[in-house]
Amino acid sequence: MRITDIFDAVRDGTYADFFKYYTGDPNLFNKYVGLSLLQLAFVNDHNAEEKIEIIQFLLSEGAEV
Repeated sequence: MRITDIFDAVRDGTYADFFKYYTGDPNLFNKYVGLSLLQLAFVNDHNAEEKIEIIQFLLSEGAEV
């Protein structure tokens, strides 16, 4: 999967992919799909360990649940 932005990275990428695009806002919202970064992390269950790391990071940064 080609990663072109933070939403691709959180859904389909690794923690490193995600962090490359992260700008400091844990509550970014993708208006086209209607999901936040945290919600997108749950959409794809590939790379479960990477997703857990992303989820833990977003929660520690204050992502709204």
